[in-house]
Formats: sequence, structure tokens, C-alpha cells
Amino acid sequence: ELPERCVQYCRPSRPGTYIVGPDNLRRWEMKILPGENPQDFMNDSGKVMQALSAFVDTTHLELCRIAVYRFHAVVANDWRFDRVFLLGDSAHQMPPFLGQGLCAAIRDAVNLAWKIDGVERKGYSQRILDTYGQERKKHVRTVVGHAKTFGLIIGELDEAAARSRDQELKALLASGKAETVRQKFIPGLEVGALASRQDGTPALGAGELFVQPWVQQGAEWKRLDDLMPAGFWIATTGAIDPAMWRDLPAWRQMDGRTVAIHTTSQPHSRHNTDTLQVVEREGLFARWMEERQAAAVLVRPDHYVYGMAQTPAELQALIYSAANDLFDYVDADDLVSAVRREIQVSV
Repeated sequence: ELPERCVQYCRPSRPGTYIVGPDNLRRWEMKILPGENPQDFMNDSGKVMQALSAFVDTTHLELCRIAVYRFHAVVANDWRFDRVFLLGDSAHQMPPFLGQGLCAAIRDAVNLAWKIDGVERKGYSQRILDTYGQERKKHVRTVVGHAKTFGLIIGELDEAAARSRDQELKALLASGKAETVRQKFIPGLEVGALASRQDGTPALGAGELFVQPWVQQGAEWKRLDDLMPAGFWIATTGAIDPAMWRDLPAWRQMDGRTVAIHTTSQPHSRHNTDTLQVVEREGLFARWMEERQAAAVLVRPDHYVYGMAQTPAELQALIYSAANDLFDYVDADDLVSAVRREIQVSV
């Protein structure tokens, strides 16, 4: 009779965690207290069961594994050594209180994979590989910091401090100010291969994780990710005609794809056969774009936003900015033409 949800026990007498595993597998983590010998827990299962009895009726449990380990909150300084890259636990280790260790490793792999693929098969500049460590190191430092802070909150051993903590957390929950959605603690990207303003800060939407709408193609509803191929792509509400950018040399060089996401079924131009036309079910993409007052978004292969545009000229400028990040050479004459169009529209 155990709950089907994970629980953090913020008990100063012995902080602990309960985790639901597959089938009837359950995991408890308990803090070894000052004065206790870690080796005693490894050598004496009875001592483990005694400590565990404060959390659960142990008579129905079969103990299958005991491990004693120390939590770490560390991030490597250098993530690249020539042709060797660090990722996952070799680049960072974090306390488990946000459940982000493996998640961070997957983000590392996805970030690095599209860049290596681009250099090896698509003509990307070697420069793009340097952005891997820039982007992931800053991102994961924030996540590790959050996990460490949560661990300090949960693992408080001073009873007076724990009571004060409880009162503060109760007040935050009662006021509605307490943030309980885990994704809210996961930041976007702040540096690297992103559109930026003149002061170097990320441009509108740059570094955000792209949304994941349910869309309909034909009679079937699918996640947008399942319909779009790997690579750079532009998503638009339909306010900008895809025909305006599909023939740009820089866009062809990037081998980009386009998708128009509509809120209702509508006739599509027969000239836009290269653009995927879909209808979304719940208006997620439309609301997301409206909140940012954007008409088009340029999405990276790892589904982070490179940048957003309100006009065709801004979109073309985004494309050339991305091409300059990716390649050692971009058609200069075409770039000048794009800048001129940007100036004319701005004026």
C-alpha cells in the first residue's frame, strides 16, 4: 500500500526520498546522519531496515540493493579537448533532487550531435563545435545550482531551521507564489549559436525551447516533432509567405525546411508545395507566437529557438545570421541585398 508518486521527506530527524520504480520496485534514499558510520549501513542490512522503518512498514519488503554515496554538485571547466568532448557525468554531476542528471546528459548529446553531423556532412564550420561547451556549461551550471539548493532545503537537520522553512513554504503555497512545475527551473540557452542584439544579449525568443503542438496532417493527429525532419526549420503562423525565403541561397545552403501551422483548416497556395501545412489542435503555437508578437520562428536542430521575426525582412536577416554562425562562407552579394531589404522595411 505505497503511493504511486515520488515523495521528498523533509524530516530533520532523517531526510529521505521515496521513488516509484517499474513493477513492484521501490527506492528509498536516506541521509546518513552526523556520527553514523557509512560502512555500517553497507555491512549490516538490519541497520538499513531499522532506518527504513521510519518511512515504511518493512515487513513486506525484500531488500535487493544497498549503496552508500555522496552527492556532488560539480561542473567541468573545459568540455572540449581537440576531437574529444565531455558530456553527461564526465562533464557535470548534480544532486538528484530535480531528477535532471540523465536529462542534462541527453541535452548534452542532442546539442553536440547536430553540430558534429553538420561539420562532418553538411559543410558547417569547425567554429560551431566551440559553441557546444559555451551553451551547455552555462545552462547546466544553473540546473546544478537549483538541484543543490533543493537538496539543502530538503536535507535540513536543524529542527528550528526546519520549522522556519516549513512555515515559509506553507505561506508561499497559500499565496500561490510557490512554483511547483519542474520545467520552470530549467533555463533556456543564453549564449552560443543564437540570434543576438547589438549589446550581445539574446534577441527575441532566442534560446527558448520551442513548443510542441499537436497538429493534424490528413486525418491523423501527431506531435510536430514527428513530422519535421532533423535540421533547421522555420515555423510560421501563415502570416509570412514561405515563398519569400525558400529560394534564398543561404537558406538552401542550410538545407532548411518550413512549416506553416494554422489554427483552422484553410486553402493553401499551390505555389507553397515545399512547405508542410498543418492545423494545430489546441492553439499552443498560435498563443506562444502571439505572446511574443512574432510571425515566424527559426528553430535549431535541437529544437531551441535561434530567433524570431515579425517581418519578412527580419526573417531573412535571421537566416543570414544563422548561416554566418554555421558556415565559413556565405554569399556576400545576397547578404547585402537582404540587409538592404531590412533597411527599406524598417524605414
